[in-house]
Amino acid sequence: MKVSALLLLPLLVLAACKDDAPASDSAANLADDDGDGVTSDFDCDDADPAVGGPTSYLLDVDQDGFGDDTTLAEGCAPAEAVTVGGDCDDAQATVYPGAAEACDGLDNDCDGLLDGDDDDNTGAVDWYRDEDADGYGVTSDSVRSCDGPAGYAVAGGDCDDANATTSPGAAEVCDGADNDCDGLTDDDDNSVADQTTWYIDYDGDSYGSDRFTEAACAAPEGYVSNAEDCDDAEATAFPGGVEVCDTLDNNCDGVVDEATATDAQTWYQDADLDGFGDADFSTMACSMPSGYAENDEDCDDGEFAVNPDAEEVCDGLDNNCDGSTDGSDATDVTAWYTDADKDGYGDPSKRSFACTQPTGSVSSSTDCDDGDKLINPAATEVCDGDDNNCDGKTDGSDAADVSVWYADADKDGYGGASASVACTQPTGSVSTSTDCDDADKNINPAATEVCDGDDNNCDGSTDGSDAADPSTWYADADNDGYGDPSVTLDACDEPAGYTDNGDDCNDSDATATDCQCTLSSVATPVLTTTIGSTQGSYLTDPLETLGSGLVWTITGYTGSAVVQWPSTSALASGSGGTTITLPGSGHEGTGHVVYGGYLYYVSYNSNTIVKFDLKTKSTVASLTVPNAGYHNTYYYQWGGYSDIDLAVDENGLWVLYATSTNGGKMVISRIDESSFSITKTWNTTSAVKNTIGNAFMICGVMYATDSYYNSAATINYAYDTNTSTSRSLSIAFSNPYNYNSQISYNPNDGKLYSWDNQRLQTYALTIY
Repeated sequence: MKVSALLLLPLLVLAACKDDAPASDSAANLADDDGDGVTSDFDCDDADPAVGGPTSYLLDVDQDGFGDDTTLAEGCAPAEAVTVGGDCDDAQATVYPGAAEACDGLDNDCDGLLDGDDDDNTGAVDWYRDEDADGYGVTSDSVRSCDGPAGYAVAGGDCDDANATTSPGAAEVCDGADNDCDGLTDDDDNSVADQTTWYIDYDGDSYGSDRFTEAACAAPEGYVSNAEDCDDAEATAFPGGVEVCDTLDNNCDGVVDEATATDAQTWYQDADLDGFGDADFSTMACSMPSGYAENDEDCDDGEFAVNPDAEEVCDGLDNNCDGSTDGSDATDVTAWYTDADKDGYGDPSKRSFACTQPTGSVSSSTDCDDGDKLINPAATEVCDGDDNNCDGKTDGSDAADVSVWYADADKDGYGGASASVACTQPTGSVSTSTDCDDADKNINPAATEVCDGDDNNCDGSTDGSDAADPSTWYADADNDGYGDPSVTLDACDEPAGYTDNGDDCNDSDATATDCQCTLSSVATPVLTTTIGSTQGSYLTDPLETLGSGLVWTITGYTGSAVVQWPSTSALASGSGGTTITLPGSGHEGTGHVVYGGYLYYVSYNSNTIVKFDLKTKSTVASLTVPNAGYHNTYYYQWGGYSDIDLAVDENGLWVLYATSTNGGKMVISRIDESSFSITKTWNTTSAVKNTIGNAFMICGVMYATDSYYNSAATINYAYDTNTSTSRSLSIAFSNPYNYNSQISYNPNDGKLYSWDNQRLQTYALTIY
């Protein structure tokens, strides 16, 4: 060990001070400005009391507080000077006497020993044998050194030095070993890094659900490694499963019961929806698609009535798909009988069956003599010695020309009550028994009834209205000497309350007497407005009960809507109308009228007239017209359920119609408005109603047109209920738009109102 220069410094300082003092100066003459006891001539810095005079010093280059012994000098010390020596390396601040020895290749404490050779080295560490080179050694085999020997590691604690994957710093993995040397293995160690996520497998089909999961090295019971099951409640549903028709997605492809299911069924198109399919058009599916059937037995999938379960009928089709059409198995097959005499009736002993009539055969088997075409069930039994109608009797009481004969005592050609039946007339008998006095040959049904006090014609009345010479009397309710032409009475003598003329147009007003009632001409129509319907009704109330100027329209010939307009101008502008809805099924035809505040219309599909109060919007009464045809039985030419036509004139309310008993010709009935009942009926001699264009009433006279569509139509027929007579006319009537579906007379303004092919119009009349 070196001898420190510190021991020499005091002696050197004393010697220096003595030799350097000037001989001529004295201490009393020198200043000491900083008061440090050293005079200015000797003080290295007389302004700093901490700095004295020249000294011996060592340089301390690395500023570690120890100087290099080889740098000993005298004089005023520099800033890096120290008085303590012994620094064995003044270029290293970590090297000086007493420094801590470290593993840095230096003699830090200047004791002459380096790193591991120095037992005082605080930087040396223990190294542990590491045979598996995993960075961790065996704790029981170690050496202390600055640098680790080969095959050693600075860290110890390896629990298996033969396995490089096992050490305290290793990650615990699922391999059956204690990888991190914490004494725990796999799932017993919460730090396992590679545990697997396992998924619950409720249905045990080896495919799991992520509803419940567990992390573990090995699969827990009831868990699997995947979450691919689409239905973990069904063991038959899993990826790759066999798709079957069970409403489950067995193969987890997102489709349930697809056509590729192993038990999918073939279905056949059933276009006609008769339950039987077409073999040429099929599809695979688990359940029957709409419009398909499970069989392919239909022989015509375009006909609902054709299928194996259908009944074979005579319609030109193979209804039951048995390969035959209209065969003898048809349920409506007809029995045909040979008709040798071609009278339309066959021989019951000669029968065949077929859907269509064989030549020379008929459907009837009731001919009793197929060799005589005049003998058959439809023939008329006559007195000719044959059973003409095949009823088993010859010249019997059913013969068409058999006669009932009555004794004729007065020989006037009419018999009394005594009768006999025979094909030939017995002596003293006649064919009638209508003589009411067989003792007087001037009294019998053929006699003329006259006003003589006798029942001349045996009709049960004496001097009645059927007398040849009676007078027609007219009711004179207002006692103005003029009678109501619609209320008459035929009598030999004038009844009380009647008069001999029928010229009163208003028998409730004594000031209205002799009226003009004969139609002379009809002017060209004047257009009011148009409404987009070919047919309809244009109505006014001649009594104007609900107010002056009101008009009504009913569009079409069926429906429930009635529009009330405040005026003709409002109708023309199409504004201000109020719709009234009729009850039930509404009306039919166009023959409606408004009279006294009531709408009279024909109820749909009936021969019933409804009286509807336009003020209260309610039905007040109904009237059935006996025997009247309806709903296109006896209609005007244009159809439209125009069988029953209501009319109004000076006498009140009328109904025009036709019956089978009058041969489809016009019938006129007078309706009493207050009792809403028919008071009298006239059977006219008009043409058949469906050849008539339209009709209306004026003063009790019905006028009929010959066409609804001919622009040059005429009023060609009139029937006067006042005289019960008819006549032919030729009054020009214009149908300019060729579809006049309604004509009504208004006795208040003397005009006709009509609906002609969307056009509502009026006709001015000339009446004398």
